Amino acid sequence: MAIRMAAMDERDFFPFMNQIAQEYALEKQKAGSWMIDESLQNAMDELNRLLPHGFFTLNHYFFSLFDDLGRKVGLFWLYYDLSNPKRECFIYDFEIFPAYRNSGIGQDALNTLFQNCRRIGLNKLSLHVFAHNRRAIHVYEKLGFIATDVNMSKIL
Repeated sequence: MAIRMAAMDERDFFPFMNQIAQEYALEKQKAGSWMIDESLQNAMDELNRLLPHGFFTLNHYFFSLFDDLGRKVGLFWLYYDLSNPKRECFIYDFEIFPAYRNSGIGQDALNTLFQNCRRIGLNKLSLHVFAHNRRAIHVYEKLGFIATDVNMSKIL
């Protein structure tokens, strides 16, 4: 299935950010990094730090993903600076909406991203994935991503 990336509409940005903050807060709780009572505020603080100008923050790009039928199936939040000689892109968020998961759309979306990154001259793509997200890790490894850093903890 072909996936098309299109610039996110500005009016979709705030609902997207609210959803990201809630999901990120939960993931940080699952990872044991943040306590429940502080996690949502921490997530919002981090998003505000990363995006001081919100939707218009320099070098941050937001894309909606569409399938062959024109249905919105997911999104990307990317960071890249084409003036940086390293020519790297970082995926801050990648989501396939629940109704479209487990159908190969995620792999198709990543392959579309790979093509788009090459087309604009980027040569490296990085991301962070929580260790408890085994499904995502499997997909990323299947598509050629390799671990570059590993943080480990032991609960005493």
